Amino acid sequence: MRLKKTAAVPAETTHTFEDDAAMLAVKLSEFGVSVPLVKIRAWTPLELEAAREWLRGTGEKPPFLPEPRPAPAAASVPLADELAKNEAPAPFRGFPSAQPKGDRPQLSGSMQRIVEMTFLREDELLAAAEKLRTAIVIGAKRNDYGTVMEALDQAEEHARLAHRFMCTVKESRDRFEAELEVSMSAMRTRAQEALQWEKDNGKRSKAITDADVESKMASLHPDEYESIRVERRRLELTAKRAEHEVENWSSRCRSLQTIASKLR
Repeated sequence: MRLKKTAAVPAETTHTFEDDAAMLAVKLSEFGVSVPLVKIRAWTPLELEAAREWLRGTGEKPPFLPEPRPAPAAASVPLADELAKNEAPAPFRGFPSAQPKGDRPQLSGSMQRIVEMTFLREDELLAAAEKLRTAIVIGAKRNDYGTVMEALDQAEEHARLAHRFMCTVKESRDRFEAELEVSMSAMRTRAQEALQWEKDNGKRSKAITDADVESKMASLHPDEYESIRVERRRLELTAKRAEHEVENWSSRCRSLQTIASKLR
């Protein structure tokens, strides 16, 4: 009997470990709280125990749990129409001039057109990037004035394009950061609430710092936090590359102007 009991312990322990997160997900769903199983498995022992205490009615709802959702009721046609009107619009991806004007100050028509000409359209971006990568080579004809001047004209055109390319990249980066701040604000609030809950319940004693909040954001939202970090870095490097294109083509123009001046 002892051998049989001893042999059964690992299987029973393994079953309990695998089944615990799934059972907790089921119990939470019965309370109207939907949490992916993969997130429950990533919870710390303190978070698991806090969730169990709430389910048992012996503790308050932890801040890392989403609010319970009531069962959806069938909406009447007028109510469905009203809800559709109040839905948040999709993130705006076009040029700022196309946004709803409202009561904000407006540029004159001519000035607005000048602003629009400063930036590249979405369908122009890839072609511009490829063109800026193409070098202007004059080779052995560098002693021919006409060839040098033709190359200078092309370099000046590239320099103007590089500046528009840089403006577009930086404007897109600023837009991304503005939209991202909405998501980051929600993540930051949840992290602060989770840290405050730990402090109120004696799980931590030191003051909450910005570094603690960032660390908690990363632990609560590992995939999203890492994705944001990588995307920010890629946009930062893209903006630096765009600045380099401006410097590169401006320098090329100066070099060709020097060569041309010596051939007159």
